[in-house]
Amino acid sequence: MVGLNSPNPLTKRKYVPEFLLVLVTILWGTTFILTKQTTEAIPSFLYMAIRFGMAFIAMVPFLLKFGTFFSSWKNWKISLIAGIYYFISIATQTVGLQFTSASKGAFITSLGVIFVPLFISIFHKRKVHYLLWIAVIIAITGVGLLSFSKVEPISWGDPLILICAIAYALYVIYLDNHVHEVEIMPFTAIQLFLISFLSLIISLVYEFGIAQSIPAATTMFSIKNILVVLYLGVIATTLTFIMQSHGQRFVSSTRASLIFAFEPFFATLFAIWIGGENLSLTVGIGMILVFSSVMISIFSPQNSLKTTKIIISED
Repeated sequence: MVGLNSPNPLTKRKYVPEFLLVLVTILWGTTFILTKQTTEAIPSFLYMAIRFGMAFIAMVPFLLKFGTFFSSWKNWKISLIAGIYYFISIATQTVGLQFTSASKGAFITSLGVIFVPLFISIFHKRKVHYLLWIAVIIAITGVGLLSFSKVEPISWGDPLILICAIAYALYVIYLDNHVHEVEIMPFTAIQLFLISFLSLIISLVYEFGIAQSIPAATTMFSIKNILVVLYLGVIATTLTFIMQSHGQRFVSSTRASLIFAFEPFFATLFAIWIGGENLSLTVGIGMILVFSSVMISIFSPQNSLKTTKIIISED
């Protein structure tokens, strides 16, 4: 049992939490092109139901020792609210990407970087260090260069993805405020189950029912698609949820959101590697700016490593 003010072994080194969040972002970067290819064969909400369902199943064997967690309404409340924030974010992004380009979607999603310190300032009455505001401006500029190498018109998907950015910013802040109050494994499991369940309900009602847009099973569940969804569910979802929750125990929500600005950076790299896209000078400059903003965030004086409010059970 690790108590208040007792350092978690995970964070013996000063920048281990930041490294975890960067690793999370690398894994997220791998998902973009894989998700884009997979949802061409599997409808979006059915894909989400399967992906997050697999992620939940992968966690079940580890939940037996957390029986007391599930008997507390407070734990359920914190986990369900977090799950709702995340579901709104990923659902609006998934639907929005049906109507707008992936590059524009990535830029609008990255506006969560600016929403985090903005919401903190407005609702939590916290002062944000000026270096972080500078980093935010650099991050937005960099992601804009990554995403808008070609100018595209506005579409109906844009406001949906804007909702995604707002919801994810609220999710990051909510983790910052509450993740220290719960045990990570069951906290994560409840979120995964909720997202899978809500996605399945919407898929059954809309994709199977109203729209009747379900392709043949042989098209959806090829060996390639099964392996990709398995990777996305277990590695890119279960593992990243756990690492993000661990990392955000010790990293402020503003700094975390800027580290997450790495996502389009890595997504671009994997698009070049897997999808064969060309790296232009504009994209290269964008990568450098995003990297610079993250470094400014990590080493800013305001966001020193948090070593308190730790409640972790390892028994």
